[in-house]
Amino acid sequence: MQTGVVEAVLDGETFRLNTGETVRLAEVDVPEVGSPAYAQAFEKLKQLVEGKAILYDQRTIDGYGQIVADVWVNSLYINNEMHRFISLL
Repeated sequence: MQTGVVEAVLDGETFRLNTGETVRLAEVDVPEVGSPAYAQAFEKLKQLVEGKAILYDQRTIDGYGQIVADVWVNSLYINNEMHRFISLL
């Protein structure tokens, strides 16, 4: 497990840490760019993680060099929250 602070949310499943590393939520797929659901997912992830300290468990590094991980803010499992939120859109 590693820690970091989320500097900026890049889309509904990806964010940048204060270390410069980019993290993508494992097993979370956001709606297509430009759709209303995409914008809602983006805003939800911002609300959940932006500016906050996180704990993450790296699964792998993807083809873009992003850390693919399971992410928590305190005891809230962010991957699950986003998956559930997106499934309701």
